[in-house]
Amino acid sequence: MFSIALSLVFLFGVKKAEAQVVPTHEVVINELMWMGSSGDAYDEWIELKNTTTKEIDITGWIIVNAGKNVGGSKTSILIARADSTPCSIPAGGYFVILNASKLATTKIDLINIYPHFLGVNLSLANSGNGDLILRKPGGEIIDQAEGDIWPEGDNTKKYSMERNDPPGDGLMAENWHTAADSIGFMPDSFEKGTPGLENSLIINNYPTAPILTVPLNNANLLNGDEVEFSWQPSIDPEGQEVSYEFYLGCSDNLGINDLIDSGFSETSYFLETNNIIDDYGVCPKYYWKIIASDGALETESGSIYSFTIFVPVYPDEVLEFVNLENAIIRQVQVSRIIDGDTIEVTPGLEFGGIIYPKVRLLFVDTPEEGEPFYELANDFTGQLLGQIVDLVISRKTDEQIDDPRYDRTLAVIIFQNKVFNTQLLEQGLASYYDIDNSVLIFNEWLAILQQAQKAKIGLWWPTSSLILSELLPDPVGLDSEGEWIEIYNPSDDRVVISRFLLDKYPILSGTSIAPKSFLVLPRSQTETTLNNTGDTISLFFPGGLLINETIYSQSVEGLSWARKVDGTWAWTTTLTKGLPNIFTTLIEEDENTADVTIIPINTVPIEILTGDFENFENKLVKVTGKVTSTSGDTFYLDDGSGEVKIYIQEKTGIDKPEMHKNDIFEVTGIVDLYGKTWRILPQDQDDIKLIEEAAIVSVTVKASTTKKASVASTISKAITPSIKSAKAVETSKPETEVKAENIKSPFWIQLTKAVLGLVAILLILFVIKILRTPKPITIGGHFGDDET
Repeated sequence: MFSIALSLVFLFGVKKAEAQVVPTHEVVINELMWMGSSGDAYDEWIELKNTTTKEIDITGWIIVNAGKNVGGSKTSILIARADSTPCSIPAGGYFVILNASKLATTKIDLINIYPHFLGVNLSLANSGNGDLILRKPGGEIIDQAEGDIWPEGDNTKKYSMERNDPPGDGLMAENWHTAADSIGFMPDSFEKGTPGLENSLIINNYPTAPILTVPLNNANLLNGDEVEFSWQPSIDPEGQEVSYEFYLGCSDNLGINDLIDSGFSETSYFLETNNIIDDYGVCPKYYWKIIASDGALETESGSIYSFTIFVPVYPDEVLEFVNLENAIIRQVQVSRIIDGDTIEVTPGLEFGGIIYPKVRLLFVDTPEEGEPFYELANDFTGQLLGQIVDLVISRKTDEQIDDPRYDRTLAVIIFQNKVFNTQLLEQGLASYYDIDNSVLIFNEWLAILQQAQKAKIGLWWPTSSLILSELLPDPVGLDSEGEWIEIYNPSDDRVVISRFLLDKYPILSGTSIAPKSFLVLPRSQTETTLNNTGDTISLFFPGGLLINETIYSQSVEGLSWARKVDGTWAWTTTLTKGLPNIFTTLIEEDENTADVTIIPINTVPIEILTGDFENFENKLVKVTGKVTSTSGDTFYLDDGSGEVKIYIQEKTGIDKPEMHKNDIFEVTGIVDLYGKTWRILPQDQDDIKLIEEAAIVSVTVKASTTKKASVASTISKAITPSIKSAKAVETSKPETEVKAENIKSPFWIQLTKAVLGLVAILLILFVIKILRTPKPITIGGHFGDDET
C-alpha cells in the first residue's frame, strides 16, 4: 500500500566539528520522536519541514548520525525510495522519516500524511546520539539538530521534541521545545507531537517583574559601606530560566550606558559605596533598576529606586585617631547599653550573612560588674542611649568581629564629632584592650591612655601607688620552682590589675589586690626568670607606662631582695612572702676560729685560672690576676675567668702586702672549701707576689643612702658565710659604705684598730644583753603611703 525504501546506504557519522558551515535552512529538521512511542521504544521518527515557497525534492539527501550503530560508530541514512519515485516536500509542507521495521505498528496515523513519509533503518539513541546533520548529495549542509543531549522531549511521557518557529539554530537548546499538542496519532494514543503537521503553538509570556527590596527607596547610605542590592525573583510562566540585568546611574532615565552586569541568575548584587563614587562621582541621588529576561522577552522592575551616599566630614580631633582609608562607616541608633564598652544598635550590622546587633568599643576595656568604677563607666556610656552615632569599622574581615563567643562588631564610635572611645580613656574609666585594628592610629590612642595614667585619673588613682615589695631570685633548691615576686597595694581601695605587665608577663584578667595587701606571683605562673647575677624587675600599666621597678646585683642563695619603708632595698635572710618585710643580715664568723692545717695533695703548684678553683680542692695551685677588692686579711683576684678569694690565715704569720684595686698579684696556696665559700690559702710570705702595680686611687668614704650603696653593702656582708653557720642579727640602720678599696695601714695602726674594734664588740654585746633582741622593722599598713 505504501512505498517503502528498499535501498539503504551506511554512511558513517561525521564529527560535530565538521558541521560548522552555516546551514541554508531551506529544509529543517523540525520534529524528533527520539524516545519512541508508548508501545515501542523503536517507534522513532524524524520530521522534515520545507521552509520555502516551492516544492523541494530531497531524494538522495542524507541525515548523518540517524542510522544504526555499526562497530561503535553511528551511521547515516539515505533518503530514497526503492521504486525511484521522488521524495518531495510541498512548499511549506512536511516529510516524515520512520523506522521501516515499525511501519505496521507505528502510533502515527500514516493515512493523514500520505505520501509524504518514508521507512528506513532509522535508529536514535536516547543519549549520546550525536548531532543530526541534513546534507545534500554534494555534501552541502542544509540543517543540524543537537543530539548529544536532546534539549527537549520527554522520554517518560513520550512527548516529542519540536523546533521553534522561526526555527533558529538547531544546535542551540533554546530553539527547541517539548510538544504540547497531540495531533496525527492513532486513536487512544497518549503520545504528544504533531507528525507531518504544524508544530504545537508556543506561547511565550513575559517573565514577571522583579520587585526591588533593599536598599529601601530613598535610602541614605554611608561612604565605605558594602551595599547589597536585592530583589524578589522574577517568574517565567513557561518555566524557563530567568536571568537579570543590573543598571545603576545618576539619573532615573537608566539606559544601556548604565548597565553594570547581566546574564546572572542571583537575586542580589554587591557594591561598595566608595566604588560607586569613584565610578560616577558624587551625585545628589543614585538610581538603580533590574531587568528580568527569559532569553526572548524582558521585563523591567516595577519601579526604579534611588539612594544617597553620605560622605561624612570629621574634624581633625577625630581624624588624628582613626584611619578612614581602612574603614567602612555605618550610621546606627544605640538601642541598649550593655556595659561601659559594649552597646547594642539598630539596625544590626551584617557581615558574611550574619547580623551582629552588639558593638564592642575598640581599644578600651571598662571595669566589669563588681569592680571599682563599673557604675561610673556604665553611666558615662549611657549618654549614647537612643542617639544616632557613626561606627568606624575595619574593612578587613578578620578585624570586624570580636571573639566568636561574643558575636560583637569591633568599632570606633563617633558621637557629636568626637571619638567616644577616647573620652572613656580621658576620664580614666577604661583600661587598654590589646587588639590590633587597622582603623586605629595606635600611638595617638596610647598617648591619651598614658596621659590619664600619669595624671592618676579615675581607676589609675589607686593603681598608680602599687609597688614591688619583695622578690626571691635565688631560692634554696630549684630556681624554677622557688622564685617569686611580690606586689603590694598600699592604698585603701581594692585595685584590679588585669593586663598590667610584670616585665613581659600580662597579669591575668580579673586579678586584684585588696587594700593594704600583697599579691605573690610565682615564676611558674609568670614565667619571669630572676637572674642570679643581677636583674631589673619592672611593673607597668596596661599600655606599657612604668609604675615601679627595682634593680638588684649578685643574689645570695636563700636571701630575698626586699623594699624598706624609706624606699631603699636590701637583702634579708627573713623571707616574708605575702607579709610585711622583716630585715635580718648575717655576721660572719672569724675564719681564724676555724683554722685547720691542710696538707696539699701535691707539692708542685698547678697553674690555674682564677675561676677554676672548684676543681682543685686540697691541691696546691698558683693563680695570677687583678685585685678586685681587699679588706683585712682577705682580697680577691680575677684574671677574667671569675673571682677567687685569697684568705691569709693568722697562723701563717704572713704580712699582707700593700695592694690596690687592679694591682696584679701572683698567689700560691691551697684550695679550700670553707662552709660554702671557696678560698685559696697562701702558706708563706713568698706565696703572695706583686707582679704589676696599678695607678693608686684615692680613698673616699661616704655614708650611702642610695639603693645601689645599700645593695653593695648588704652583699659584702652576706656572700661569704654559710647561712647555717651564720649568726643572724636584726638591724634597721642604714649602712656606711667604702666607695674605694682600703689601703693597707702600718702594723701599729692595725693593732690600734683591732683593740678599738674589740672594745666596740664588747660594748655591743653588753647593750644586746640589756635590751634583748630589738624588734624587727616591718612594712605593713603604711607601706609606701607616701609613694607617687
